[in-house]
Amino acid sequence: MKPHDTPVGDREVPREEGVGGVPLGGAQAGVTATSFSVPPEHCALRGYVKMAWEWYRRRALRLSGAAALTVLLVAAVEKIAGVALPTFAQGVAVLYAESWLIAGFTLFAFATIAGQAPSWRTLFYAPRVPHAALVVFLQLLLTIAGMLLFLVPAVLLSVVYSVALLLYLEGREKTVLGAFRTSARMVRGKFWRVAAALALLWALMLAGLMAAGVGVVITLPLSILGFFALYCCLRDEYDRTPAHGTSWIARNTTWVVPLLAAFALLFLLVITPFLSPRESAGGGERAVPSFLREQGTA
Repeated sequence: MKPHDTPVGDREVPREEGVGGVPLGGAQAGVTATSFSVPPEHCALRGYVKMAWEWYRRRALRLSGAAALTVLLVAAVEKIAGVALPTFAQGVAVLYAESWLIAGFTLFAFATIAGQAPSWRTLFYAPRVPHAALVVFLQLLLTIAGMLLFLVPAVLLSVVYSVALLLYLEGREKTVLGAFRTSARMVRGKFWRVAAALALLWALMLAGLMAAGVGVVITLPLSILGFFALYCCLRDEYDRTPAHGTSWIARNTTWVVPLLAAFALLFLLVITPFLSPRESAGGGERAVPSFLREQGTA
C-alpha cells in the first residue's frame, strides 16, 4: 500500500493531491478531502451538526470572513446585473455567478478545515471551480424545473443529486454528469435520511438570514460543513458496499439532467419579460412582450 492510499474495505482508494485534486496550500497541499471521516455513531442528524461545529470552531474567523465576503459578492452581482443586463440575461448571469461563488466558498471551506490555509482568491478561482460552478448551476436549474413540475419532483431532484458538487470537488468524478450519476447511486436507499439532513441544514441557514442577515456568516459555513459531514458518511458507506444497485434516475442521468436544465432555461426565457418592472411617465408598470403590445394596438 502506498503512503497516500486509504484502505476501504478490501480495496485501496488512491488520494489525489489537494482538495479535489487541486494543491491549494503550498507545503500542506497533501491534505485531501478524503482525509476526513466521520465516526459511524455521528452519522445521524445530531452528529452532522456536532461535526460541523467541531470543524467550524477551529477556523471560525476565517470561515465567517469568507462567508461574509461571499454574501457581499452575491449581493453586488445581483445589483450590477439588475442595472446592466436585460431580464433573461440578468437571471441567468446572477444564477451562474451565485453558482460560481458557492463552488468557490465550498472549496475554500474544505481546504481551510483541512489545514491548507487556502488563498482568498480561491473564493473567485481555483482549477476545479469553473466546472464545479456548472454543477451548482445545473442543480439550481433542476430545482426550478422540479418546482415547475410541482413540488415533489423538486424535492426528489434536490435530494438525489445533492452530493454531486462534493463528488466533483473531491475528485472522485472527473465529469459533471458523472458526478450527478454517482450522486444518484450514493443516495439510493437513503433518500429520507438525506432529505431530513438537508431540511435541517437549510433551516439552520435560514435562521441566520432571519437574524437581520448577520447570522448567515455563522450559519452558512456551519450548513456547508454539516453537509460535508453527511457526504463523508454517505461516501464511506458507499465505499464499504461491495456491489451497488442503481435506480432509473441514475441510469438515465445523461439525458435527464440536460433536458430538465433546458426546460428550466426555456421557462426563464418565456416568463421573465412579464416580471420585469419598467418605468414610464405614469409610474411603474409591468413589461409586456412586444408581440402582445402589437396585438393591443392593432
